[in-house]
Amino acid sequence: MRLFGWIFFSLMLAFPALADTRIAPFPFAVEAGAHRNAVLNPLGGTAFRLVFPAVGVERPSEDRAVLRPGGDGRVVLQITPNGEATFTTGAVLQFGQAPFIVERKGDRIAMAGSLKALSLPLSDGPDAAFGTVAFDAMTFKMILPSSASPAMQDASISMQAKAMRVDPALLAATLPGEPIRFEAVDLRTRAEGRMAETPADLGQLARSVLRIDLDNAAANLSGGRIAARGEAAFGEGEAAKIDGLLSLGNFAFLLQNLMSGQNFVPEQIMPLALVAGTLGSMTEDGTLNFRIQTTGEGGLILNGRSATLPAVR
Repeated sequence: MRLFGWIFFSLMLAFPALADTRIAPFPFAVEAGAHRNAVLNPLGGTAFRLVFPAVGVERPSEDRAVLRPGGDGRVVLQITPNGEATFTTGAVLQFGQAPFIVERKGDRIAMAGSLKALSLPLSDGPDAAFGTVAFDAMTFKMILPSSASPAMQDASISMQAKAMRVDPALLAATLPGEPIRFEAVDLRTRAEGRMAETPADLGQLARSVLRIDLDNAAANLSGGRIAARGEAAFGEGEAAKIDGLLSLGNFAFLLQNLMSGQNFVPEQIMPLALVAGTLGSMTEDGTLNFRIQTTGEGGLILNGRSATLPAVR
């Protein structure tokens, strides 16, 4: 679930030097009109920034800017991973027809927009190939502190995506072999966190996430329909607290497909299948359901019973 928080913020080209960092703070200190190589650094630090190769700016008020990315709507998310001193390309965002709205609200900055696609590097390095996640529809809203502060400041992000299509190359990068097929992924979720100061890198930003609410996540996976919802809370030095529901549709067919591919052999799947069959709750249509909870010490509870999942090797 911590990885999920990282993913939220990993939402240019391979040449960061092309960005005109003299435009600061963009977009509130620039006039309306067309701008090139503009940089939006919402946290005022080095954790991440957005680079607009071309963008039209409208200024309805002093604290509100309407951004319309030019060309094909491409905007580059640059990050500083692992405390590095230089920016690297973390993702390439392709915005849709709706504008990207940036507002100042007291000591907060709010950003809202919609994406058609999100491309992620498949490996480290400036020459890395990219894999793309495309959307039928995807909207997001972020509320972040506008500057560093010694006091704890709230931050949040919400996202809703419909019919995501994941490039198999993205899955193959983490799971070699025959790609597992994720199709028609729907997602609606929110995350909240608190920051004591401007984060120095993306990892520190991800660790500021304190709570994730998953309203809905559903996908077709290797011939079966999976769905999940629930919540997770994280405390400093404490085990994550999870309470959620997981449904595996057409479970028998899903197992068959997973074992018939190249990623897993029956010896890897069968221990998991045995645990699932013992602790899961099967419906008449073959859907296996789990209520997933954790104890205060981090123990796993499935459908009210203590469980330990076997390691997949």
